[in-house]
Amino acid sequence: MDYAPRYRTVAERAGLVFEPGDPVVVERAKGGTTTDFGAIEAIPALDGEPVGAAEAERAVALVRAAWGLFDLAGRSEGAFAGRRACPRRGVSERGFALTPVSGF
Repeated sequence: MDYAPRYRTVAERAGLVFEPGDPVVVERAKGGTTTDFGAIEAIPALDGEPVGAAEAERAVALVRAAWGLFDLAGRSEGAFAGRRACPRRGVSERGFALTPVSGF
């Protein structure tokens, strides 16, 4: 899979073992015009099913790791070089602002 290195970085930062196998289709949902543009249009039934504590903890670890990497990228020199920021928002002297997400 082409994206494996990107996912490996997040998984390792989350302290998880990354051993991807072949993708397995577990459900199909009918798409439409929104799906044609790469956005979610239908909610799969599996999304409404509860997950166990271990899977929830794994998901939280992955989300925290991904946001941590996003934060590092946003703070790196040149991450937003040449981008203009909205004057109504709190903007740093480097010309951009990262808004923290609460709840994590």
